Amino acid sequence: MMRLSSRLRGLLSRAAHVIAAMLLGAYALAKFLEWSDPTFRHALDGIEAATALPCFLFTVVGSALDPTPRPRSKWSGRLNPDYSGSVALAVIGLSAALILWRVQIGDQGLTMPIVIVVVTIIGTVAAWRFAKVRGAEIGEARFTQPSELSSSPRA
Repeated sequence: MMRLSSRLRGLLSRAAHVIAAMLLGAYALAKFLEWSDPTFRHALDGIEAATALPCFLFTVVGSALDPTPRPRSKWSGRLNPDYSGSVALAVIGLSAALILWRVQIGDQGLTMPIVIVVVTIIGTVAAWRFAKVRGAEIGEARFTQPSELSSSPRA
């Protein structure tokens, strides 16, 4: 099995990520053109199909080839639960509202997307406050130390 040098792996990783970014840009442009003018839909079907899967594959290959060392601490670079959970909730809720707003047909109005945005804001604030108070309890199981096992009634 051939082993690649760290420098070559770094170059290949960056090249794969650049290609993935270009494919993502082409896919986003195709989606924008389709969204702004539905008459482009038929002409852009081939571009969307030809860019989505390769973009994903180049991203995976670029990440696999990345020679940078992994962080020593399992928490280095991670967001706290109060931020990560709140951001995830906000993105999902606002995405749902955007999708419902885009598929509105006729005189259905904006009632449901507005309700979803309001509920998303309230839910995001409530999740943030909950995680801010109980952030240390969120995420992983807590096990007893090996020295405490001998005094455990189950030992």
